[in-house]
Amino acid sequence: MKLDRKDGSSVDRYVKITERRDSRIHERSIELMTTPQTSFDPERQDTGYQGCGVKTAQNFGRWFDINYSQSHLRRHYIETTDMEKYIDLPGGDAKTFTTPAELEKGLRELLDTRFDRRYKMVRHTGASKSSTLAKIEHYLLHGFPPVALAKNGNHWVTIAGMKLVYNATDGSLSDVTFTVFDNGSEAEWSWSKLHFWFSDGKDVLAAAARLAGYTSYIQGTLIGCRYDMPQKEYDWSSGWSNAEFFSTKEGLFLFLLKEGNGTVHIHRMESNGSVGSSVAEYDWSGGWSTVKLFSTSAGLFLFLMKKRNGTVHIHRMNDNGTVGSSVAEYDWSDGWSSAEFFSTKEGLFLFLLKEGNGIVHIHRMNSNGTLGASVGKHDWSGGWSTVKLFSTKDGVFLFLLKEGNGMVHIHRMNDNGTVGSQIAGYDWTSGWGSCEFYSAGGKNLMLIHKSGGKHGLLGDADGLARLHEINDNGTVGAMVDDAYWMSRHAAMIHFSWPVLRVFSPVSGGHYLFQLRPTDGKVEIHRLTHEGLLPSCFVD
Repeated sequence: MKLDRKDGSSVDRYVKITERRDSRIHERSIELMTTPQTSFDPERQDTGYQGCGVKTAQNFGRWFDINYSQSHLRRHYIETTDMEKYIDLPGGDAKTFTTPAELEKGLRELLDTRFDRRYKMVRHTGASKSSTLAKIEHYLLHGFPPVALAKNGNHWVTIAGMKLVYNATDGSLSDVTFTVFDNGSEAEWSWSKLHFWFSDGKDVLAAAARLAGYTSYIQGTLIGCRYDMPQKEYDWSSGWSNAEFFSTKEGLFLFLLKEGNGTVHIHRMESNGSVGSSVAEYDWSGGWSTVKLFSTSAGLFLFLMKKRNGTVHIHRMNDNGTVGSSVAEYDWSDGWSSAEFFSTKEGLFLFLLKEGNGIVHIHRMNSNGTLGASVGKHDWSGGWSTVKLFSTKDGVFLFLLKEGNGMVHIHRMNDNGTVGSQIAGYDWTSGWGSCEFYSAGGKNLMLIHKSGGKHGLLGDADGLARLHEINDNGTVGAMVDDAYWMSRHAAMIHFSWPVLRVFSPVSGGHYLFQLRPTDGKVEIHRLTHEGLLPSCFVD
């Protein structure tokens, strides 16, 4: 991997992954390397000890080829607090106490001296053991050493590697060890020795810290780093709830709508993935909750639906990206929350679902853009918040997800548009709100994000996103990438990225469009040739 500096130079770093399997176990080892043959190691020469927070920052900085003394780091980057007046900490560093907030801020400022904010610090707290292990593994695999608050909250350490041992029969984790930089020494620690959780009755330091006003001092604290270099960034007004990309003879366009007030903007997309010039603006009524574009032999059409009252409008789209004449209007019952168009050998169909009560209607679509005959109705349980139709070489499949409890059903779709047999079911954790299916590098992929509903409120504090392969038979395959898109938060409400779209400009390639309705923040990232999330790794 290449870590690019402000001055145009770069630092080369490596991640060594070793796998071993036999009939009993599957062993996986991850090690950070400064060269293909040299392991990353702690700084051992500087004996001017300034506290574990400062020493950890020094070890962390070495990975980025930032080699400051502890005294320099304490003066300019890493704050320390004298806690002796609050607590007597035998064998600890009460005079050189560093809170999680202080360390996160200091590490960010340390990187900003060299790296133009290409790397973001992410502070996690309070996760389960399995979730914490997944985070540590994630950061190591992505080439960054995570920092942990260890030993009952008394000590900061840097993690430079880990070894996981799984049971070959059922895949359960049987053992895990970490390569830990404990100040200037390096050692192998077990999960119990890491002591990531405060023991009962031994939360004295944390309680004293919080009492003294240091509210960030929470057990289960892990600080990670992620590469974050969008191709393009925009700060738009808040309230944009829908974003859809569509193509005509004249190129690729972006359709944006605010459900709250009906404002519509349509932009041309540039070949480099950036948002281009405006081609149209409209001031419609509010309440349009669903926006979809679909094609028939007669052209491209825009489908608009209001959940609150069932109003539906369908318009023809012009080649220049503007909205054309109305072709149909319908007055349905209220509550329709999802609408997805899909094609089979027998034509184009529309799948409609009410999240509240599970009612499903499926219609054939006429070539002129109007609604055709009903082909199927179902009365399912409520709560299906995400509905997606996707295709593989084996056919068309229906993906259903309940954000509230993580239940997933996948069905095969019949050529006549009806729902076929269920081919998979999963019980995931709750909170998965955004989902996008796409194909890249000869594979079908699914990007899923804990986004906190349509508007991104109450999103996952870590902003977890995962990328899975989709098997030809429609089942969810191996996870091939993941990310922690830490949500912006205020007053304990997490504002996340509920609008995710993968698009391809006319020049080719795949881009990820992320939109946060709460503040109008937009990021566009170029994906790799294989469709993976961007990283520092080079071929």
